[in-house]
Amino acid sequence: MSNDLFMAAHRFVERHSRFAVAWYAVAVYYFLIENYSDAKRYFSKCVLMDPVFGEAWIGYGHTFMAVSKFDQAIEAYGSASQKAQK
Repeated sequence: MSNDLFMAAHRFVERHSRFAVAWYAVAVYYFLIENYSDAKRYFSKCVLMDPVFGEAWIGYGHTFMAVSKFDQAIEAYGSASQKAQK
């Protein structure tokens, strides 16, 4: 199924690259295949495009957790929490 996600995410970006959710799909794909550096890059792109996109902040935090960068993960999770309260 990861190949299906790859194709769907990249088609989504081709059609809707100005929406953070399109890049979120790409980030989720890279997280799924455990390519955490690319996943982090795309989650970061999402939160820059849409700072209140809580799911992207959580994904961003997960990429830090996956490589044992706990302080950065906590910061990302905290940002997700703050955005959700607004």
